[in-house]
Amino acid sequence: MTRKIKITFTNREDQDDHFEDSWSLRDTPSAKAFQIELLNNLNNDFEFFTKFVGYRGGYRNPEFLGQLMNKCIDRINKDGRYYIRERAKAKIDQNFLNVMHHHFEVLRGSVWQESEYYIHSHPEVSTAVCGINHLVHEMEAWLRAESDASGVLTEFVGSNRTPLPKESVHDFDMSTDFGDIVLHYCQIGKTWWEVYTDNDAEIFEEAIQPLELVSGDFDIFWFANKKHPHRWEGFSDFLKKWGKDINDPELRIGYNCVAKWDNLHNLDPSKIKQEMIKRMYISKIEILEGEEILASRSLPISREFYEDL
Repeated sequence: MTRKIKITFTNREDQDDHFEDSWSLRDTPSAKAFQIELLNNLNNDFEFFTKFVGYRGGYRNPEFLGQLMNKCIDRINKDGRYYIRERAKAKIDQNFLNVMHHHFEVLRGSVWQESEYYIHSHPEVSTAVCGINHLVHEMEAWLRAESDASGVLTEFVGSNRTPLPKESVHDFDMSTDFGDIVLHYCQIGKTWWEVYTDNDAEIFEEAIQPLELVSGDFDIFWFANKKHPHRWEGFSDFLKKWGKDINDPELRIGYNCVAKWDNLHNLDPSKIKQEMIKRMYISKIEILEGEEILASRSLPISREFYEDL
């Protein structure tokens, strides 16, 4: 019997106003590994954060995100060990975001080897470092919102990071369907595809990391992603300059879909963004097998991660 993920989206200001839908988990090595971690997350009290990205009309606009970014910069500068000259401005620019992501890579290190700076940082400073990364990616979603690419990114802070099974390399695909749940990038760095699309000339090669870990964190794509021949050819040429082969499965190119949207309400895709703008808070997640609830967790409205720095 196919297991399902059921999610409740709620209005932050009126919690009686909510919207439910479900996703059918796939029968892939990656999806099986993901289920184990998500079940663990729902049965524990990890702090849960969401980012609703790419929604023009939502409260998380460039001005709001820029203020949070500058709070992170100020807290790092106040620490005195590292100084960031750049500031977030009203107009978002990809070059600025690439530079800020580079600062993050230097300050944070990798999942496998954290930097001495990060290890010996006050909790407010380490939070600010992570904030730069989160806000960079949320601002990038705003840059791309004109293409109707919006979604939801989730994170269970402090949850397990487990290596994906070796056979999971075959679960990655550039093409995704509207409403897919994909594995969240729970590592530090960028994928090869992200470096290419961001035109990122600042990144260290060591920071280019294919997704190798699963954490139970997930993203929902409210857009379809198709492999366009022209961009694929350009991407292939880009990889060749780095000595990489686009057909190498170890590069894990694309996205790893672990669950398909059931669309219980038969919503036209153009309507789902309107539903999410009104309800930008996940208040409950369940895993079901038939009528049996395998795990369920109600989630309080999370604090804004970087406002209290």
